[in-house]
Amino acid sequence: MVTVESKKYSIWLEPNTKSLLYEGLAEIIQYISKKYNSPLFTPHVTLIGNVQADSNQEIIQKMDEFVKKTKPFTQKLTPNLHDSDEYFRALYVEVEKGAELVNAFKSASEFFKMSLDVDSFTPHVSLTYGNFSKSERDKIKEDIEAKVTLLIDSLDSFPVDKMVVYYTTGEVKTWYLVQEFSLSA
Repeated sequence: MVTVESKKYSIWLEPNTKSLLYEGLAEIIQYISKKYNSPLFTPHVTLIGNVQADSNQEIIQKMDEFVKKTKPFTQKLTPNLHDSDEYFRALYVEVEKGAELVNAFKSASEFFKMSLDVDSFTPHVSLTYGNFSKSERDKIKEDIEAKVTLLIDSLDSFPVDKMVVYYTTGEVKTWYLVQEFSLSA
C-alpha cells in the first residue's frame, strides 16, 4: 500500500504589498538575505502553520469557508527587535498580541482541527531565517536595528483585510503563494 503524505500550508497575515510598511520590511529582509546569505521570503505574520491538506484545491476550499467567519482588523507591530535560536525566528519584530489576533488564531486552530495553545502563540514578523550563532544574530541585529526602529516608529500597524495561504512543504526556496483571501466586513 502506498501512502501519500499530506502537504503543509501556512496561513499568513500580510501587509498590503503596495504599502510603505510592506516595502520597508521587504527591503530589510532582502538586505539581510543578500548580505548574510539567508532565505528570501515575503513579510508576514504567521497565523498558523503546518496546516495539512492533500492538495491546493482542498486548502482553498477550506479557506473559502474559514474567511467567511473572520472579520478584518488592524494589527500593531512593536519596535521590539528580538533574536532566537529557532530557525524561523532567527531575527524578528514582535507583534502585539491583541484580542483580534488571538481570536483569529483560536478560530483558525479550531477550524483546522489543530490543538494549538494560545499561550505559546508568539506573533511576529521574521526578518531572517537561519541557524545563526548568537554572535552572528547580534551582528545582524546591530546592522539593521536603526532601520527597523525608524520603519516601525513611523508605520506601526497594518489593516488585516486579507489572509494568504502559502505552500510551505520543504525548503523555503520552494514555498509559493497558493491564494489570497479577502476578509468580509
